[in-house]
Amino acid sequence: MDDATVSTGFEDRRTGTRTWHFVVGVFALLAALIGIGAISFAAFQRAVDIERTRTEAVARTSEGFESLVAAERAINALQEAERSQRGYVLTENPVFLEPYEAAIARSSTVLDDMQTRIGEGDERQTARFVVLRRLIALKLEEMARSVEMTRRGRMEEARIDVASGYGRRLMDEIQAMMNEIVAEQRAVLDRRQQEVVKRDQLGAQSLYRLAALGVALLVAALISMIALAYMVYRTKLALEREEAGEIRRNVLEAAVAARTHEMTQANVALRAEIASREAAENRLRQAQRMEAVGQLTGGIAHDFNNMLAVINSSLDLLKRRISTEDARVLKLIDNAREGATRAASLTARLLAFSRRQSLNPQTVEVNTLMKGVVDLIGRTLGERIAVETKFGDDIPPVFVDPGELENVIINLAANARDAMPDGGTLRIETTRYVPNGEPLPEGEAASAYALISVTDTGQGMPPEVVERVFEPFFTTKAVGKGTGLGLSQVHGFVHQSGGHISIESTPGEGTRVDIYLPVQIIGRVVPSVPRAEGPLAGGSSEETILVVEDEDQLRMVTVENLRELGYTVRHAANGKEALEILDEHPGIHLLFTDIVMPGMYGDELAREALSRWPELGILYTSGFARTGVDGEPLDPPAATVRKPYTMEGLAQKVRETLDQASKVEAAANPASGS
Repeated sequence: MDDATVSTGFEDRRTGTRTWHFVVGVFALLAALIGIGAISFAAFQRAVDIERTRTEAVARTSEGFESLVAAERAINALQEAERSQRGYVLTENPVFLEPYEAAIARSSTVLDDMQTRIGEGDERQTARFVVLRRLIALKLEEMARSVEMTRRGRMEEARIDVASGYGRRLMDEIQAMMNEIVAEQRAVLDRRQQEVVKRDQLGAQSLYRLAALGVALLVAALISMIALAYMVYRTKLALEREEAGEIRRNVLEAAVAARTHEMTQANVALRAEIASREAAENRLRQAQRMEAVGQLTGGIAHDFNNMLAVINSSLDLLKRRISTEDARVLKLIDNAREGATRAASLTARLLAFSRRQSLNPQTVEVNTLMKGVVDLIGRTLGERIAVETKFGDDIPPVFVDPGELENVIINLAANARDAMPDGGTLRIETTRYVPNGEPLPEGEAASAYALISVTDTGQGMPPEVVERVFEPFFTTKAVGKGTGLGLSQVHGFVHQSGGHISIESTPGEGTRVDIYLPVQIIGRVVPSVPRAEGPLAGGSSEETILVVEDEDQLRMVTVENLRELGYTVRHAANGKEALEILDEHPGIHLLFTDIVMPGMYGDELAREALSRWPELGILYTSGFARTGVDGEPLDPPAATVRKPYTMEGLAQKVRETLDQASKVEAAANPASGS
């Protein structure tokens, strides 16, 4: 082996050693730099996370303080309403009504805002808000009752009601419940502030550790750079070609890695975008379906009420125009009217099943109503519960809200079903009850009562439970099975109707509930036999009515009804035509308009008409359960005739509205009436 070969081998080994040292130095420097970059990024990310956490905690704390302010506004609104109510009751000065009504409206808005800030996501706070809303509802009912009694001139009763202390006790309970909610919220705020402090401490410790590690890596990087510079100086010429190739390979590998990473990130982002779009589309489809169901229900109910109104009005006209001697035809007409009325009641229940409505007392035949309720509950109690009935004779009509009375019996039947999990018998009886000279306890004096008894063979209740069954929120059912408001609502309805309710129960034997409904309400005794129909409230040809209705059949039959009553009637299919008729015939006395119409709603037409003819009387009609469009109050406000209306109901409302408009016009122009 010659010297050249040995020298070449030695140089190759030396070049390989230098190359290895160079590569080690490069990777050491790169590792140090990457480590420094990673630590810097981690420190920056940690700082961002700490600041974001702090910002969120501060925001939550701010929201908590705002919720406390909302709680203060809510209680202030109720107290202001109470002060105005008491001021009105004590002084009878209507100047107190405006702040009272404004405070009532503000209390509902503030309470909703408070619950949104506090109650959402917290089961205990949500439960407290359920109780708070019930207490506030009772308080509003108590204030409204005394205000209404004062308006009706029953000042002494209103003042006695205020002086009873019931309202003050309700206010104290509201204040106590509000204090519980505020106390819980303050505890939440304290925990959040402690969490902020703890997170700040942990974040500072993490940053200190990252900073120490970064300093160590920086020192290692400096050492590596010095060593690498020395090796580069020693091996620059020998590794020039290898360095160029290594650089090209490194650049290519880095480019491939970067491109692969970009494609991976793009794929992940694309999948996330697809999932997000699918979720959004699903939500949109669900919202569209729910909106379609709501529109379909409202449209069907509106059209159904219009058709029922045509049927009712046509039957009324037919009954007035045929011979009254044909009893069979009259019976058929009455049967048809009864069917239309029950269909209208069903439509109203479908639209208003979740709303609490004011009482609408009517003269009700107890046995007739009970038979309909028994048919309803018999299909819902199940096969294991037998329903027995015994309807007495000579039971006088009562003056109550029939829908609420039905709800009372259904509520009692549901309680009886829960008390008979293994089956049993539910017995419903009606009878005429005459007291022996003494009125029933807690009931108004009446000459006779219609007694409704609901008896079950269930588990029964001990005396201590019977004493409290009518208390609000008291229930023996498991959590989530009952609210404790059912029997208290039954009790309130019966007493609001001037009656009395009693309950008897024996453990292991069953429960009996007796409801006494008087036939003498406010000095008027409802006769026990049907009264002959009196003449309708008619008018004269000098009184002109403009009927605005987009349904052609309903408009024409309404026009015929009003003309049958003696009025001069003009009609239009929409608001534009109505305004043109009002311009051409300025002597119109009453505008009778549907609320929901294409182009222009009824209240919009009324506003425009009153701006031109202030003395014009306004009367609305609608087939929806709510008063105005989308549930908003009507502007201007006026009486409303619900579809489907009868000729008697239409005649009465039209007469009342015309008489009221005449009084307003006479008061506005006293000189013309002298």
